[in-house]
Amino acid sequence: MKAQAKQLLIALLVIAAMALAAVLGFRWLDRPREFSSLLPSPLSEVTYCSAYLEYGSPDSTSVTLSQEQTQQLLDMLSQPDYRRVGPAEGLSDREFPLLRIFLHTSGSNRCELMLNGEEMLVSPHEGRSISYRPEDSRAHHAALTAFLEDCLTQNEA
Repeated sequence: MKAQAKQLLIALLVIAAMALAAVLGFRWLDRPREFSSLLPSPLSEVTYCSAYLEYGSPDSTSVTLSQEQTQQLLDMLSQPDYRRVGPAEGLSDREFPLLRIFLHTSGSNRCELMLNGEEMLVSPHEGRSISYRPEDSRAHHAALTAFLEDCLTQNEA
């Protein structure tokens, strides 16, 4: 009888340890992250950015940012913390414009970011795409859209 109780206690301890590991593992994946940690290369290697604003029609506008504008954009992207949503299949067009931002680094490397107002999809040049949700995502999307539209009008003038 004591042997069975001992085996049962060991089994319960193993199950409890596995449950604790699963919960802690999930919390680790769900932790807030800084923008720089989402990218395949350091922010200091980004030489310039280009952006596309897709408005849900055949019309889409694009802009290549100056060094100063690139730094301002990177600063804006670095403001909120991001939480991992999971592996990405793509983003829905829930809010327009859909922002597509390409971060170009020295060499031929680049990383694509897509923001739809709720989530940000990070697609490295090589590797798997992952979705993240920025804090206050709609306000962040609106601020980024306004900034990129301003850059577009400045670069056209």
